[in-house]
Amino acid sequence: MPNQSEFKWKWLQKHGYKAGKLYFQIFKSEVELFTNLNNQLKHSSDSLKPVTVFINSRACLGYFLEGADSSGVVGPSTIFHNGPAGTRLANSFNRDLRMLYHCIYSVADALRRAVELHMKSVHNRGCVENANNQYEDKSCKDLFDRLSQLPKNFYSSEGGKPVLFARFEEQKAQKVLIFEALKAPMLYGTFRTTSGGTIGRDGMRVPMP
Repeated sequence: MPNQSEFKWKWLQKHGYKAGKLYFQIFKSEVELFTNLNNQLKHSSDSLKPVTVFINSRACLGYFLEGADSSGVVGPSTIFHNGPAGTRLANSFNRDLRMLYHCIYSVADALRRAVELHMKSVHNRGCVENANNQYEDKSCKDLFDRLSQLPKNFYSSEGGKPVLFARFEEQKAQKVLIFEALKAPMLYGTFRTTSGGTIGRDGMRVPMP
């Protein structure tokens, strides 16, 4: 087994198991934002801070990674949140919860393909699937319903960037889950935040102490 400092997919590849590298390659771009967030929390003194942006008096919940810059100003991390002209960003839950929902299925699909490759290359067997079996899971349906009810308003710094929306589509008498990458609507103006800063199209401006 690999030691704690060794990547498992590299150990699998070194020992002739191609499935590990395939699994990593398929989903790494899908989860990059959240792996970077996790690494920043592990390897720095930054902390996760909730923030509410009031868009036309309507609250939009979110978060940012808080840290101090080279001048000692505390606010969204200059490493994780990079905005133009020195501004900093924050992430809305309306966007990131949809991204995480997509990650559940993209990681699961990557695992399925890795298992199929392992079965074929190591055991010379294909994976047996019974297409007549209907997978029923109330918790998955409830999760879809709750995600679908999320508001479609986003932080102004997220405007024009892709957001993954999930929907069901009927195909050959079966319901298929479809993810569509749609652009978040562009918002203009500056809005109040509970962090004491302001956020506009380019990002968050943090007040000097």
